[in-house]
Amino acid sequence: MLARKVGCNLEDTVELVGCLQRKHYKELVDQDIQPARYHIAFGPVIDGDVIPDDPQILMEQGEFLNYDIMLGVNQGEGLKFVELIVDNENGVQANDFDYAVSSFVDDLYGYPEGKDILRETIKFMYTDWADRHNPETRRKTLLALFTDHQWVAPAVATADLHSSFGSPTYFYAFYHHCQTDQVPPWADAAHGDEIPYVFGLPMIGPTELFPCNFSKNDVMLSAVVMTYWTNFAKTGDPNQPVPQDTKFIHTKPNRFEEVAWTRYNQKDQLYLHIGLKPRVKEHYRANKVNLWLELVPHLHSLNEVTQLIPTTTKRSLNRRLPIAPQRLRFWRPSALTRVRSLPRPRTATTSHTWWTSVTTPLSCR
Repeated sequence: MLARKVGCNLEDTVELVGCLQRKHYKELVDQDIQPARYHIAFGPVIDGDVIPDDPQILMEQGEFLNYDIMLGVNQGEGLKFVELIVDNENGVQANDFDYAVSSFVDDLYGYPEGKDILRETIKFMYTDWADRHNPETRRKTLLALFTDHQWVAPAVATADLHSSFGSPTYFYAFYHHCQTDQVPPWADAAHGDEIPYVFGLPMIGPTELFPCNFSKNDVMLSAVVMTYWTNFAKTGDPNQPVPQDTKFIHTKPNRFEEVAWTRYNQKDQLYLHIGLKPRVKEHYRANKVNLWLELVPHLHSLNEVTQLIPTTTKRSLNRRLPIAPQRLRFWRPSALTRVRSLPRPRTATTSHTWWTSVTTPLSCR
């Protein structure tokens, strides 16, 4: 996009890079780049070296077996997409909801014949039929739509793939955020809201980046999160070697001391609910996750199959079609959540990798 804006040749990569390097910096920064709303403009590409192949293929081939993984999502990751909607303060109006879903489908799928079916399916699944005329409820379900597609479904798919090989996998859902005037009161824990707790900011106080009114509960939760994260970096198990103990903050034992973070597996899909009332639960947002992992690819494939059948055919489609699996859109390198390419598995030692919802993997040992 940037190269096209400044008139560089798009056919030859080497020439394109050279052209951009010769441009004055001001000409580059002055360009107004407007990517599709639901994609990011720049991202890693499969170059055969740093990223040798599609992340999904690499995981299916077991390239990450020697890595223990901790990954998770925040309750309301998709906040920024809802904030783009005009007049969202009092909820989302029906026409804005319809437009958001339509533009979402256009940007991410865009196939002409099956688009209407997919759009109506998504609208149906993300309508609270017991309260469908309430703009605030509509805003909440739209937030869930963006969160589920862009973050939750890819994270669950990754956890399923990794744990299917028996590799240690830990999954969490973060359900807490600090109090600040910069976030609307109706927002859930949004993308990046776990960061202050990972780095212990509640124990220090507000900063320019996180001007929060930290409470004693925030301090407690930060101690809990740092213990889990550092334990995992040391041993690959967030429960050890250091037990949860926040008595230096509260005289009353904290509830996390009674919770054992259970390993994730494809059958039970156990995860830790991280909030002021912690608990281990199972099958995080299972219905919506399988909408994106199973039904949507099926509808996409079904549409492609029906387009190949002549309009005069008398063959019935009311049967189970042998549809080949489709690679999901959010596995593309430009997606918001992805598996980063890591070194090939080693046999001598084991490395531990953790993911936060900012999708930054770190490797220890």
